[in-house]
Amino acid sequence: MIDDEAGLPCNSSDDAVKQSSGECLAITSSETSRGIPSESCKFDSLNPLTGNNFQTVNLPTNTPPISLSYNSIDGTWRHNYSSRLEIGKNIISRTDSTGQTSFFQIKNNTATSRNGLDKLRKIGQTWQHTNKNNQTFVYDLAGTLIEIQDKTRIQTLVYNKNQITITQKNTPPITIEELIDGQPISITYNSHRYYFAFNSNNRLIETNLQLNGATPTSSPASPTNAASATPPGPTTTKAAPSPASTPAVPNVPW
Repeated sequence: MIDDEAGLPCNSSDDAVKQSSGECLAITSSETSRGIPSESCKFDSLNPLTGNNFQTVNLPTNTPPISLSYNSIDGTWRHNYSSRLEIGKNIISRTDSTGQTSFFQIKNNTATSRNGLDKLRKIGQTWQHTNKNNQTFVYDLAGTLIEIQDKTRIQTLVYNKNQITITQKNTPPITIEELIDGQPISITYNSHRYYFAFNSNNRLIETNLQLNGATPTSSPASPTNAASATPPGPTTTKAAPSPASTPAVPNVPW
């Protein structure tokens, strides 16, 4: 494709193109297939058109909400603070916390989605996106999520190497440690600490919950629906690593 840094823009009307690090690149099938299936092609959590199995797990923290989303097409778990932008010279791609990626054409201080129904706005040294639930996601000019605003709270995200700390007024902070691909290694909130173990293919194989510093309870990953899992007994067990082609969904111990 065309090298945008040479001054030749990507063709924004080409739905098969994205922009990253100054280059026009082909959009992968994974990027177009992740996230919540539309009602027209949804069969439970499975999209029969793409084969992607999408799952969501809500951690029992009441407030603030912490959730994990899983896409079988790339075998990746994402937390609800993992949204990011890739900002090119004239195209922005936005990946939300479900893994769904959207593409926007930049014109002056506004970037408009290819269907014309969604917008990103450049305000000062940030790009901002407001979703249908009136949540506003604020990104710095590198595309990193730094703030989430809604009617009841403002959450601020601070990064230190592989750790994110999320703070808001009158609420204990959330701390998330990540792998290099953004999957969570641990999530700490108040007296709860959730641990996640991955195999050499970065596939989830075990989950743990620790309360008030006690010995963690553990559950192996298995190809069952995480939301309906039964809490395990006190014995710690591990599942055999899942093949990369058939990533597992965990039985979570909470």
